[in-house]
Parts: sequence; C-alpha cells; structure tokens
Amino acid sequence: MIIEDCVHDALNTLRDIATDETVDAEARINAAEKILDYAARLGEYQDNKMDAIGFTAGDHAEQDFGEYFRKIRKAAGFKTQKQLALASGISQATISRIEEGTQKPQVGTLTILADYLGVPNSLLIDKVGYLLSDSA
Repeated sequence: MIIEDCVHDALNTLRDIATDETVDAEARINAAEKILDYAARLGEYQDNKMDAIGFTAGDHAEQDFGEYFRKIRKAAGFKTQKQLALASGISQATISRIEEGTQKPQVGTLTILADYLGVPNSLLIDKVGYLLSDSA
C-alpha cells in the first residue's frame, strides 16, 4: 500500500468520526483538525514527489514519455512493472510497451495508472499528448 492510500484511509476514518453525532464535540473537532493537517501533508508529499522526478510545469514536454512514466512509477514505490501491473490491473506487457515508447496509452489506461501512481491523470494525459492547447 502506498503512502497516499494510508493517508486516504486515515482521512476516511477521521471523516467518519468528525461527522458522527454520537461522538462528543471535542473528539469531532479534533478529528476535523487532523483531516486538515493530513490533507496539507499529503499535498506537500505529492509536491515533493513531483520535484523528485524533476517535474516542473512547462519543461516536461521535452522528456520522452516512456522514460518520464518509468520515473513516476519508481517514485510512486513500484520498483517493477509487474508490481504496478498487479496493483492496477493493467497488464505488465502494456506497461512495458508504454515505458519502451512503442505504445501510446489510451486515456482510460492513463487514468487508472495515475490513480495508482498518485499523480493527477491530467498530468499523464497532457504529457502523452492528448490535451489540446488553448489555441486549438
């Protein structure tokens, strides 16, 4: 389980406490404060992960998508393609072809993979070339 999943599970538990009217008010307020803290920490973690793989807005277009995708996979904690395949349900062969640059992944595939990699799906969709510029 990657760190985002752990934080999301904690947030769901805290949300349940914060909205449970049978729990005393002080505990609900405490849970709500922890939700805000965890959400902020998750945002910082994701920003740091983007920095670690060298992502900055505007400069990612020069990178080869397969290499870029491989960096994101490894930064997300999936050391092997097989690990990501087992977690996501996307075949290892498809992941391999994406990383080799021999297959342009479909938007649905990118959306599924983005969830497991902990990155916005628009980041992958844009990088692979599906999003149109405003001038189109």
